[in-house]
Amino acid sequence: MKKDAPLYKWLLLAAGLLAVGFLAQVAVDYYRYQSSLNSAPFRVFVLARALEYLLPGLLCLLAGLFLRKRAALTAAEGVAESGYGRQKG
Repeated sequence: MKKDAPLYKWLLLAAGLLAVGFLAQVAVDYYRYQSSLNSAPFRVFVLARALEYLLPGLLCLLAGLFLRKRAALTAAEGVAESGYGRQKG
């Protein structure tokens, strides 16, 4: 399955971008937050951003790691079946 090999790279990249997006959005929220105008504490905003960014990022990370492991196992089986890497002796 050659289609799975590049997919894990995209999923890991998406997870990283979501983590960076989370940090950037929390920084913007912190800059714009004024306790006198908001009835909710700042940690509520952080929790909401975590659900928006980190939860999908975690799912992308887990899927990417799973596909990377599966691609490595598939490549190892292909090497074992072809005989490549065996030493004569």
